[in-house]
Amino acid sequence: MADGRMLKRAVSQSRRLSNLKNDSHRLLYTWLIPFLDVEGRYFASPDVIKGSIVPRLKHFNEKNIQEALGDMADNELILLYQYDGEQYLQLRKFNDHQYLNKAREADSKIPPYSEDLQLQINSRVNPDDSTEVKLREVKRREVKDVHPTPDATLLFEEFWKAYPKRVNRKEALYRWKKAKLPPIEIILKKISEQKNTDEWQKDDGKYIPHPSTWINKERWLDEIDVGIIKKENTETFICCECNRKLPIIQRWGKIGSNSTCKDCAFTQQKIKEEEARE
Repeated sequence: MADGRMLKRAVSQSRRLSNLKNDSHRLLYTWLIPFLDVEGRYFASPDVIKGSIVPRLKHFNEKNIQEALGDMADNELILLYQYDGEQYLQLRKFNDHQYLNKAREADSKIPPYSEDLQLQINSRVNPDDSTEVKLREVKRREVKDVHPTPDATLLFEEFWKAYPKRVNRKEALYRWKKAKLPPIEIILKKISEQKNTDEWQKDDGKYIPHPSTWINKERWLDEIDVGIIKKENTETFICCECNRKLPIIQRWGKIGSNSTCKDCAFTQQKIKEEEARE
């Protein structure tokens, strides 16, 4: 995450910001911005916000922080949602006001917002009511799975083992459960084809999309030109030094029965260098 975010002058003319109930709510909103991740997300738990954003402002407590978040949500400045028991927020129109170099920032570790995760917070708190601001999670909509059996998590494990870039598993699993997926055989076949393309093999897999992105963008629908798929070379050889049977791509040195592998060639080179020093 970057050390901060941009705050444009347009904020002073924002109708929604001016509609917040008081200056404390407006202050908290602007102080939230530097803490947002690359997708404009942050934790919405009042205790986290108190400890990280306003630790020295004594008039902020968990109760009025919760009220402020509800006020921001009511005025459509943020989206509040809950996933796996944790509360999060998403700043609306975040990308419209930030110039981001995503290549230099870490991926978001917070799951993305969706309507079925929306959290309703009562921002109209009775001042005489000392109880915690009530939260309720909107009941998740029933999502029909294309393949209700076997369990979606078990199918995800097959996908995860086959996919060459295993990062951000939590978000990938979330996307998997929400997506309308084809049969697992189609997915595995498409991954196998894409793994042999120049795009996925270039620069040690640098351009392989994250699994959550692959799922979200339904990349199993991509059409692949068979002409650009590299046929895997299954030829092998036996190293004359270590006697291991290895893929031909690891061969080093002479061709034929005296072929050595790269590991052995490297070891021999090191030995020669040590002998030269002596």
